[in-house]
Amino acid sequence: MNRVRRTVPIILGMLILTGFTGFQFALSIQTANAESPQRIVGYFSYWESASLESIKYSKVTDIIYFHIWPNPDGTLDTSVVNQNDLAIIRDSAHSSGVNVLIAAGGGGASEGFPIMVANSTARANFVSNIVQYVLDNNLDGIDINWETEINQEKIDGQDILLSDLSNALKPLGKSVTVATSGEIVELKSTASDYVDWVNVMAYDMNWGNAEHSTFEDSILALEMYHNEGISKEKLLLGIPFYGRDSNTNALKYNEIVSICNPSPSDNNCNDYFFNGIDLVQQKTKYVLDNGYGGVMIWNTGQDVHDQDSLLSAINVILGRQ
Repeated sequence: MNRVRRTVPIILGMLILTGFTGFQFALSIQTANAESPQRIVGYFSYWESASLESIKYSKVTDIIYFHIWPNPDGTLDTSVVNQNDLAIIRDSAHSSGVNVLIAAGGGGASEGFPIMVANSTARANFVSNIVQYVLDNNLDGIDINWETEINQEKIDGQDILLSDLSNALKPLGKSVTVATSGEIVELKSTASDYVDWVNVMAYDMNWGNAEHSTFEDSILALEMYHNEGISKEKLLLGIPFYGRDSNTNALKYNEIVSICNPSPSDNNCNDYFFNGIDLVQQKTKYVLDNGYGGVMIWNTGQDVHDQDSLLSAINVILGRQ
């Protein structure tokens, strides 16, 4: 399609955003103010190695490298980690004052969690191995991505694991974080005592429905965890840098820009529903106005790096230029 792209305005005064539902709202961006305390946490997956040099460290507070995972006996599978990439990210991030964590688990790589956690010896082994991995690689913490069926056994086990990791890592000045479902609460309120923050995966919701990450669903996801007793400042809203269609196929945001050249108000590219600039800023503004801890991105390697950048759009709202 032929369309003149609209840039994201970085000005004082009034910015009118149009959300995907069609309604408009006004917000004031006072760029002269100090930046907000909200975190901007970006996952970077090992398969995005080609975009390594394009990481904008000044636009995030934390990077989570994806991923390692547990074996049932508590040993670590690190087979997909690109050690050179991890070292480059760590050194570049640290020189910019940005923290780097390692993700453990993820979709299709979490089967070892239930068996490991249920066995006290294996669990202790896992915790010890995580501590050593974090120290050996000079990382700033661990992000648990236990993505299996959510039931009470998992909720109880995850609580025990997060407590054990907290007891082992916090005295070393390291962080413990967790990624959770945006549709079903899988944390006990005690998690607020163990974790530094919670990455609420408010995407891939309504499975089989292309609109997998709407504004309304995202807000409900945050409120759901807060109502369970997780403090607002520890809840980060997950924002997708990709789209899905009704067959659950995915399209990266940089591919969407290349194919459809969307305007800021667009959230649909050839029946792939995505979060465009306006919707991303609407979500970020809600996080800011309501005292939540920040936003999380899956994943930074899928962004573009010009006026259409979603990461830059987030930074505008949070006063980080």
